[in-house]
Amino acid sequence: MAGVRASLAAGDCALRVCRGSPLAISRSPRRLAVAYTGRSLSIKLTRQLHIVHLTDLHFGPDHRFAPPRTTMGEPGPRAGFPTLLTKLAEDMKEPETDNLIFCLTGDFTTTASYDEYEDAERFVTGLAETPAHGAARGLKNIFVVPGNHDVNYTSPKTGERWERFTGFCNRLYQTNLRHDQPLGLVQLHDRSADLGALVLTLNSCVYVEKGKKSEQQGMVDFEQLGLVEDLLKAVPPETMRTSIRIALIHHHPVLIPGLAEPMRAYDAVENAGLLLSLLRRFGFQLILHGHKHSPFVFTEDSSSAWTGAQQPIVIAAGGSVASTGLPDNYARKSNCYNRITVKYFPDGAQTRIQVQTRGLTVFAPHGGEALPKNWRWVPLKEEDKTFVAGRSVPQVRAPIVPRRPGAAEMAGYDRDRKAQYTALRGNMPVVEVMPSLVRGQAYEARCWIVPHKSAEAPKQVTWSAGASFPLITVPRADDPLFCVEFHYWGPMLVQAELEFADGSTAKGYVYARLPEAIERKEDAPDG
Repeated sequence: MAGVRASLAAGDCALRVCRGSPLAISRSPRRLAVAYTGRSLSIKLTRQLHIVHLTDLHFGPDHRFAPPRTTMGEPGPRAGFPTLLTKLAEDMKEPETDNLIFCLTGDFTTTASYDEYEDAERFVTGLAETPAHGAARGLKNIFVVPGNHDVNYTSPKTGERWERFTGFCNRLYQTNLRHDQPLGLVQLHDRSADLGALVLTLNSCVYVEKGKKSEQQGMVDFEQLGLVEDLLKAVPPETMRTSIRIALIHHHPVLIPGLAEPMRAYDAVENAGLLLSLLRRFGFQLILHGHKHSPFVFTEDSSSAWTGAQQPIVIAAGGSVASTGLPDNYARKSNCYNRITVKYFPDGAQTRIQVQTRGLTVFAPHGGEALPKNWRWVPLKEEDKTFVAGRSVPQVRAPIVPRRPGAAEMAGYDRDRKAQYTALRGNMPVVEVMPSLVRGQAYEARCWIVPHKSAEAPKQVTWSAGASFPLITVPRADDPLFCVEFHYWGPMLVQAELEFADGSTAKGYVYARLPEAIERKEDAPDG
């Protein structure tokens, strides 16, 4: 990036250069986010939330951070062996972020023993007190749901199956959950006032019981679905519309082919279709879950001609953060967790969700196993998804009457169009405006060059967007797409000046505007 240059005209205010967002996008080109600190922004409401998603901790015999037993079969000493909390704390020092929550989607234990719950309680309490990306977040910012391993599933009695998990929650949060009412764990946490978010915790493990064919399979029954609908209907419409909406569940709501296991039939959560339809009706943007120990990111955007417009839901499956039981069908497998950033623009019904999966490296750079103190988390993969609910462009209303011009008239139109191609040598500037994930920045206008198949690549491209912005020059050696970002304040015409190897230049223009959801009443979600 050393070759990228930004220059300011005399009298302009100070320039702030943000090199990358909190979660860099691996598949996009290197880029430069540019914003000014001296201009007062007048922008519409935006919401931004950071999430650390941990799942399938499996305290107990399958816990990665339990010291191995000695050759005599005795428990190994803890000295010199890291805990899950210490390794996460090392990885959560930077970057500093506001509005951060932890979402823990079940399987805190392996056998639901009291000892395992003591370890889990110690971990959650420590997580609340440990600085994470700039500050300790407290228990109020840790949201939990049960997993199938958290249930004493050998008992046919509901109260006995749930006594240990509800006790775990009651001790942590000073609540009074009843052991015989597992639906008490189904809650809607209204954090719209301080976080701009609604967090729905679900219980897919109510019917987990030993000896049943579905003991590994989750279910959301009709009573729970009705309870969820009542909880969501009770939220004021404006709060619902302007909040980031997240649901937590242990079992996967959509069966991914790569997660299917032999002899377990179709083991997505029962009534998943009804659950997804309900969540989409109320505009949920994100579902987090665990269970399979395999990290996946999936966008559920199926639609029916018999239903109204509904936005997609991003479904993020977390891999196990600490179990030694990892899937056999992947050569590159590791313990992992997700860092997620959600940016939501309510008036445009526009959401951007970035998911970075971070994996635990337990091998030394030269090969062989590393000492446990040298284990570290590294980025494995990043997903970046932006979507708009409903229509995002105007619909054609005027009748279209095709007209076939004469050859001479058509030649004139075609000549002017091709002249632009020729001048730019087949290189077209494009722009997309989206919620920005850079801290303190609301929106960004991302510009780049799309080459025609017969294009001659320019030597460099200089971008400009008016006197309030700097000039940014990107050499081809730094980025073959010449990609940049501008802080977005409102609609603007962006100029791209292309310089070619022979010294000639050409200018192209593209108009940047923030997408607005243009919805008619009959297209709106019916929640």
